[in-house]
Amino acid sequence: MELKRSVEAATKLHEDLRRLHEEAEAVSAKTDSAREKDLAVQLARIASQLEAKSSQLSPLEITGEVDH
Repeated sequence: MELKRSVEAATKLHEDLRRLHEEAEAVSAKTDSAREKDLAVQLARIASQLEAKSSQLSPLEITGEVDH
């Protein structure tokens, strides 16, 4: 049961990071402020990196097993 909750939390985190990445890119495209654009680009880059790391959990999500 604990494993299932962990997988669900990881899946939600992955989805949230994907949305954050998309929203940061949208802000970057819409803003005229150089500072806001720079911060949005940095946030999009960080979210994208975290999203990629979180996707490494997909085998766990599929099999429900933890590799040692």
